[in-house]
Amino acid sequence: MNSPVKMQDWICCQLGAREHYVIPRVLHEQKYLRRLYTDTWLDPKQIIPGLLSRCLPRLAGRYDKSLVDSKVISFTRSAIIFELFQQLFKRQGWKRIYNRNHWFQKKVTNCKQFKLDCSSKNKSIVICYSYAALDIFRLSKEKNCMTILAQIDAGPVEEDIVADAVSRYLYLQPDWSRAPEKYWNNWKDECQLADRIIVNSQWSRKALVQAGVAEKKIAVVPLMYERKEVQNPVRNYPVRFTREKPLKVLFLGSLIIRKGIAEMLSAAQTMKNDPVEFWFVGDKGVSLTKEMEQNKNIHWIGPVPRTETQKYYQMCDVFILPTLSDGFGLTQLEAMSYGLPVIASNNCGEVVQDGINGILIPEVTSEVITNTLTDCMENPEILRNLSSNTLKRIKDFIPENLYPHFIYSMNR
Repeated sequence: MNSPVKMQDWICCQLGAREHYVIPRVLHEQKYLRRLYTDTWLDPKQIIPGLLSRCLPRLAGRYDKSLVDSKVISFTRSAIIFELFQQLFKRQGWKRIYNRNHWFQKKVTNCKQFKLDCSSKNKSIVICYSYAALDIFRLSKEKNCMTILAQIDAGPVEEDIVADAVSRYLYLQPDWSRAPEKYWNNWKDECQLADRIIVNSQWSRKALVQAGVAEKKIAVVPLMYERKEVQNPVRNYPVRFTREKPLKVLFLGSLIIRKGIAEMLSAAQTMKNDPVEFWFVGDKGVSLTKEMEQNKNIHWIGPVPRTETQKYYQMCDVFILPTLSDGFGLTQLEAMSYGLPVIASNNCGEVVQDGINGILIPEVTSEVITNTLTDCMENPEILRNLSSNTLKRIKDFIPENLYPHFIYSMNR
């Protein structure tokens, strides 16, 4: 039996704005957060940070007003210089990712305040996200802190799945390569040093056990989601879909092989003469073939700021996430907050309740996706019934409902 986690002095080390800072925010609300260490923090009320957040839309979300009272230490200036140098020396892909992870860990461990926080009389709890935790955990262990690893994906098992898929879809020129060996070696060391490992789905738990992680360390805690109020989330579906009123299918996120983009594009080709439109919104990790470029049913939008995603959630009829592997897939909950039914695979977080608020596809193939969308296109009442239950599901993931589960998982 593990010793109980005492709920004080939590130290969160977070590279990026993962989950919109929900873990440090919830801990802060409960008065358990000692400090958040993060790479970039842009207070819009300050002149220079405010200008940066407006000039660089991708950084606009690097701030949360509920954490302003001396709870945050960031390395914003250093982060900007780091990214400029990476750009100058044309470091991309895994080299840039690895360098960024290493840079962040070095900034945290060299920070005098972090060492003081870890040396608190009360045994501190240090929580970090995977792949940017090793050096932080090493120092934390020297200071006798408890270490918690927040695992963001399904690890090396996921990589093997994607590698197999990439080999089958080379005609899409996927922008993908395996991570370097040292990346996975460092991750294994992180898992060894972690007292507890949080995964967000049973899918990830199974994958980590398969990769050799001790099952007793792993706790499944779904992502917390704070729904923003949406004006009129009730969907209106026609009696039937036509060329004038086509079924609009939204795929929002990274347009990469891992997310099922190849199977989606194949389904779009099969349905090119049907009253259906495919809206692909996100960073492009593949290239369209000539035939796909000529398909008028395909709308290839590219990346948009978070503030603009609501436009696509509101205009579409169904959201789809046919992912080959995902740690969770928060976009499922975002879509449901707009009343959108969700079609998803079994390889991500347990959000969709099949036949209640969405549809779970048994396997990720273009044929299964085509058949599922055809059923929805020919029977709009399916979507109407599913949509009526989406807002109910979101309540299961709000922080006040998941927080007790989070704490229980740390103590079991």
